[in-house]
Amino acid sequence: MDFAVKIYEPIFISTEEQIEGERRFFREAKMMFALNSPYIARIYDAGRVDNKPYIRMEYLKGVLYITKILFVCHGVDEVNSWNYCICNVF
Repeated sequence: MDFAVKIYEPIFISTEEQIEGERRFFREAKMMFALNSPYIARIYDAGRVDNKPYIRMEYLKGVLYITKILFVCHGVDEVNSWNYCICNVF
């Protein structure tokens, strides 16, 4: 089974910012875990390895959104159409 791993490892931040960032990171994992949509990666687990927070999730094959905008969409109307579709997933 393929999966993706998101790691929270910021640099050049204060201890307070690190703590708040980790809290947001795990809150994101919890919220994503509760969602059920074919357009959102399933969360398998979250935790720490070597004291670094991670989220292990379903690997979704596709292209990056920015790649789609830069190389596939032709004009503002098409970009707005994609944005509308993304926003209406929920």
